[in-house]
Amino acid sequence: MIMTYPIPRHAMVFLCALFLEICLSFFMVPMSQDKRS
Repeated sequence: MIMTYPIPRHAMVFLCALFLEICLSFFMVPMSQDKRS
C-alpha cells in the first residue's frame, strides 16, 4: 500500500478498526449459521 499523502493517526485507527470489524463479520456469520443448522 503506497501512501502518497500523510494520513492522520485517528483516520488510520478508524480504517483499521473498520477493516477488522468487516473481517470478523465475514468470518463469524458463516460459523454462526453452521452452528444454527
